[in-house]
Amino acid sequence: MDPIVTSFEPKTGPSIGGTQMIINGIGFTPRKDANGNADLKKNHMWIRFVDPDTFEVLAPQIKTEDLSEDQISWSTPPLPANTKALMQLSING
Repeated sequence: MDPIVTSFEPKTGPSIGGTQMIINGIGFTPRKDANGNADLKKNHMWIRFVDPDTFEVLAPQIKTEDLSEDQISWSTPPLPANTKALMQLSING
């Protein structure tokens, strides 16, 4: 099953970066170990911001391992002031 995002906070933040983001949903840890538990060595999420019009990448992709089945936590990268961006998530980089 592909991950599904149900909500995230905050919706906006300062452009200097470092804002703690919490993303809620399901299916963030799809890989299981031999015992059926989330495989923490293989479960990763890549997050990046892109321009909403051109889809140009605005900040380097961030790999986070701070995730559970239903939540991801990470800090935003710095962006130019007054930047509008789309957040993209990927489980395969």
